[in-house]
Amino acid sequence: LKLEQSIDNPDQWAIADYNFHLSLVKASHNYLMINTLTKLNKALVYSRKKTYGKLNNQKKSNEIDYDSYKKHVEIYEAMVEKNADKAKGIIEEILKKVYELIEKEIMSIDDNKYTNKDGNNSDEAPSGISVKS
Repeated sequence: LKLEQSIDNPDQWAIADYNFHLSLVKASHNYLMINTLTKLNKALVYSRKKTYGKLNNQKKSNEIDYDSYKKHVEIYEAMVEKNADKAKGIIEEILKKVYELIEKEIMSIDDNKYTNKDGNNSDEAPSGISVKS
């Protein structure tokens, strides 16, 4: 797998990850999914680069790389075994972790939303800024 060769490089990992998923979608012969994934190429690679960095900041060096790589191998093996339930379970586990990461990131943005120039938090938006609920 090219993923294994790119473990230490977030840019290469993002591209290898995209290609891994594209290969899976192509194997399904679902042309709608193939076209969708192909059209979203740049956005997906960009997103993966960002989440890769966030995950690495939360873990020890290379720990997330190896964990993610192992999960990709498990998905591949489940598909070779034609074990859809196993593959689905692994994918759901990964998506849950990504969801938690995004949720944590959003919460940190909300917590720092109204930090003033002195570094103090405020419940009120700075003057001249309207906030929609």
